[in-house]
Amino acid sequence: MMMKLEFENISELRSDVAEMLAKSIHEWAEKEVIPYRAQIDDEVEIADRALKKLFLDIGMQKLVVPEAKGGAGISFEDLPQVLLRSFEEIGKADAGIGFVLSALISASISSMGTEVFDYLSDKLSAGLCKIAIFPPQFGKSDFKGFELAKAVAVGDKIKLKGFGRPLNSGYDADIFAVFCNYSGISVAFVDAENVERSEQIKSTGLVASKNCDVRINAEIEKTRILTGDAWKKLYTYLNLCLSALCVGSAYDSCRILRDWAEKRTIRGKPLGDNTVDAAVIANVIREALEAKAVAQMLTKIMLEDRDDEEVYAFSVVAALKCSDSAFNSADRAMELMASQGYAREGLLEKQWRDAKSIRTLLNPSHLLLELSANYFGSKLW
Repeated sequence: MMMKLEFENISELRSDVAEMLAKSIHEWAEKEVIPYRAQIDDEVEIADRALKKLFLDIGMQKLVVPEAKGGAGISFEDLPQVLLRSFEEIGKADAGIGFVLSALISASISSMGTEVFDYLSDKLSAGLCKIAIFPPQFGKSDFKGFELAKAVAVGDKIKLKGFGRPLNSGYDADIFAVFCNYSGISVAFVDAENVERSEQIKSTGLVASKNCDVRINAEIEKTRILTGDAWKKLYTYLNLCLSALCVGSAYDSCRILRDWAEKRTIRGKPLGDNTVDAAVIANVIREALEAKAVAQMLTKIMLEDRDDEEVYAFSVVAALKCSDSAFNSADRAMELMASQGYAREGLLEKQWRDAKSIRTLLNPSHLLLELSANYFGSKLW
C-alpha cells in the first residue's frame, strides 16, 4: 500500500485565507489545466487562457493590490503563508504559469510602501499584466560576477541602458524590473515600449514564460526606482514562490509515479513489493517531503523578526534545494517508468522539463553553461 504523499503545513503556517485561496487555485487547475496537460505546451492558447484566469479571475495578479483598487489587499504579515499554499497548488498543475506569476508577485511585494507600488497597483488593476525580471547579466563583475544595467542621472530622471535575457516573459511582458547600478544596487521599473525585443527563444520547459533577449534604452522618473535592500526583498519572495512551486511539482511527480506503480506487477506481485523498485519510489517521495520541509522552514523564518540579509541568504539555499528536489523526483520517477515516463502523454516529462529549467535558472553556473550559446547567438545584437 502506497504511503500518503502530502502533508499539511505546520499549524503556525496555516491560515483560513491561505486555504481558501488554495482551494480556488485547485479548482482552477482541475478545470483549466489538468484536462489539457498533454497538449498545453504545444498549443499556446491553452496556457494563455489558463494564465489569464489565474491572474484575473482568481485574482493572483492583484494579491497585494489595495482593496480600494480592486485587489485582494493581502497584508504583509499574511503573505508568506498565502504564497506557500498558493504556489504549491500551482506547481501541481503548471510550473511555467507559476514561474510567470512568481516574478509579478515578488516585484510587487518589493515595492510595497513606495511610489513604485502606486504605479504598479494602477497597472495591475487595469487588466492582464506581466512583469519580467531583468537580473544581472553575464559580463563585468560588478555584482557577484555579473553585470548590472547602467543607470545615469540626467536632471530629475534616470537613463537606463542594458541588454541581455530576462529571467522570464521577455517576449510579452508589460513591465520590466531591471537590476541596475543606480545608488548601489537598485531595481528600476520600465514600461515595455522602452524595450527592444528579439525573436522569441525556443524553450523545452516553462513554456508559459515566453522569453527573448532584450535591449533596454529608457529614461524614467526617479520615482520608478527602488533603492537600498529592495532587490533582496524581491529575490527573497521570488525564492519563496519558486520553493513552493517546486514542492507542488515534486508532489505531482510522486502522484504520477504512484498512479503508474499501482497498476504494475512483477511476477504477479505489486511493483512496490520489489525491493529495488520500492527503494526508488521511497527516494522520489523523500525528495518531495524534504522540499516541503525546507519551504516551510523558509516561510517560518520570514514570519519571524530576522535580519533581512539572513532571510535572503536562506531563501537562496531553500530555492536551490527545492528545485533540486523537484528535478530529482521527476528524474528518478522517469527512470523507473521507462518509456512511459519519457512519453508526452504520461505527463511526467513536463514536470521534468519545468523542474530542470527552474533549477538551471536558479544556478548561475548552470545558466552560463546551458544558455550561453543561445545568449551570444542572439539576432538582436
